[in-house]
Amino acid sequence: MIKVNRSILALAEETASQYEEPIPLEKVAEDEYIRIICDDYGSSTFDGLTWFEPESDEFYIHLNINPAKKNTQNHVKGRFTLAHELGHYFIPAHRLGLMRGNLKPHGSLNFLNNLPAWQIEREADAFASTLLMPSASVKAFVKGKPFNFQLIEAIADNYKVSKSAAALRFVDIGNYPIMVVYAVDGKIRWMSKSEDFPFWRLRNGNGRGDSVPEYTAMGTYFYDKDDSECRSEETVYAQDCFVTRSEEENRREFKEWCIGYNNSAFSVFWEK
Repeated sequence: MIKVNRSILALAEETASQYEEPIPLEKVAEDEYIRIICDDYGSSTFDGLTWFEPESDEFYIHLNINPAKKNTQNHVKGRFTLAHELGHYFIPAHRLGLMRGNLKPHGSLNFLNNLPAWQIEREADAFASTLLMPSASVKAFVKGKPFNFQLIEAIADNYKVSKSAAALRFVDIGNYPIMVVYAVDGKIRWMSKSEDFPFWRLRNGNGRGDSVPEYTAMGTYFYDKDDSECRSEETVYAQDCFVTRSEEENRREFKEWCIGYNNSAFSVFWEK
């Protein structure tokens, strides 16, 4: 697992503290004299790109607003993209790398098989998540509220982020243990879980390319081509979802909320 330096998260928290919520990202860029350029760069290229122009000593952020990308500034995806690109500016090592030419402007898709570059992307993601959802604010927002998926939806609405971004932030700083899984064509792309979630491994493995558990709402969506269990709270059992070690663990009941879309699905698991 790639670790992110705490100083990067502290920098995002400090930046967020200077603004009202939801964080006005365009104002953040304006205050730093960063020009945002929105244009259609095609459906198979980058979402966002940060560029330093040495001749004018200026930073530019390019947002790809191709309709297929759903990446405009008033869309939750576009907000995360912009916050991610601001991360490349605010994180000192990234900014200096861009200014010196050591860090080339890039699209994230080009970095998937390059570990050092993947680290850079995860740092920018962590900055973006913290900037958009500051820890003290989120903790206050969820305090005293029982967990269900509607709480994730409330976080997403309050901070103007996607449900997946809200769920991943809750994994890190929420007040209830959950597991979040994202899969494409029935194969896991990524998963994340709270430190105190009672199981650490999905039934078929947590790695990229492992099959999603069959007897789950996500499994029904992929294997049976049936979305009837999506967008509702479904009961699942530990033995069907996770690697268990006893009959008692097998019978533990969990809740799953799955959102399926085309060939992908996103699920949140929690113990009721």
